Amino acid sequence: MKINVLLVFLLFSTGIAAQTYPVSALESRFLEVNATILSKKYDIEKAEAAIQQARYWQNPSFSISEVNLWKNSSSETLPHLIGNYGAYQQFAFELEQLIETAGKRQKRVDIRKTEKEVAQIEFIELLRALTKEFRTTIHQLNIQQHQLLQLISFVELYESMALQYQKQSAVNNVSKADYLRIKSELSNVENELIQLQSAQNATLHQLRVLTQLNDLTVDQILFDKDQFNLLSKVGLDVKSSVLKNSLALKKQELELEHAHKALKLEKAEKTPDLNLQANYDRGGNMMRDFVGLGVSIDLPVFNRNKGNIKAAALTIEQEKMNKNAIEIELTNNIERLVVQLAGYEKALNRWRIDETDDHEAMLNNYKKHLQTKQVTLIEFIDFTRSFMEARNAYFSLLTQYYETFEEINYITGQAL
Repeated sequence: MKINVLLVFLLFSTGIAAQTYPVSALESRFLEVNATILSKKYDIEKAEAAIQQARYWQNPSFSISEVNLWKNSSSETLPHLIGNYGAYQQFAFELEQLIETAGKRQKRVDIRKTEKEVAQIEFIELLRALTKEFRTTIHQLNIQQHQLLQLISFVELYESMALQYQKQSAVNNVSKADYLRIKSELSNVENELIQLQSAQNATLHQLRVLTQLNDLTVDQILFDKDQFNLLSKVGLDVKSSVLKNSLALKKQELELEHAHKALKLEKAEKTPDLNLQANYDRGGNMMRDFVGLGVSIDLPVFNRNKGNIKAAALTIEQEKMNKNAIEIELTNNIERLVVQLAGYEKALNRWRIDETDDHEAMLNNYKKHLQTKQVTLIEFIDFTRSFMEARNAYFSLLTQYYETFEEINYITGQAL
């Protein structure tokens, strides 16, 4: 019975350890649990709270004045307030309420609504940026895994050769110098392997932070198949798409709208507000219990808010220029990226799979020729080094290819 329980436990543990994640599942989890995304949502809620706050009227003010703590010889007798107290007690109450004119309150609400839209755009902008970072990290991790497997195969090759040359050197069938050359090249490849493993660990750590999967390993990720036709996914109307979907441009349009609303508010500020007053005075004048009404208003003699109105108008012109600059930059940037993507795709398509197979066949032939002494050890090492450099150049090209495509996705908002 204990053996059966242990067997079930081991099978269950193995199943947990072998859990795999498609890239799409990792991206879904990243969007659900990423702390930066969740935190940014609070900015939208705060902007909504600011709209609600802007709708409130100003609180009325209440004041008590003319309170006497003693009486003098000229005091008149007044009706008592409480019991026998208050026959000589004088005081006054005043209630005052600010009434904003020219629709200032509603104009501030309109400005807060625009600020909320900006917060929403910034949230989507963050979402796009982090999605781009996530996908770039996935591509990088996948390519690093390919490079790692290549380097491991070369380490194993040189380890095998080093062992053979060590034995042959001991019986003087090969020179000691050849054995040292093999050892030296083995050390170089091992050093490259260590550096690549360190880089892959850093990339994996970044992915763990994005997905909140602290125990995620490369072996658990089911990478998508490499694609070499990404240019076809960009679309022919990419320029109009980027001007339509660019968050930078949408945000700038909101900044321009904000500037227009701010100008309306500044123009409204030149209209003086009203202060309505209601007061009660006990024993302060000819009436023992006086109730009065009043209103106060600033006279716009010296300050008609001309400076602030002019500054707000200049801000509108400034935002118009900024919008025009962003449109030009976006157009030029997307043209550059599309041309760049086409160049990478063309170069990758020239890199045929059969060419890689030919290289690997040549590597095996070189190893056989080395054993039959048809090529020298130096020629063999030079070929293997050239082979690795060519493959690394291919992986570097593939990395730039994917990064360019994700940059286009980020600008145009595609595939989100």
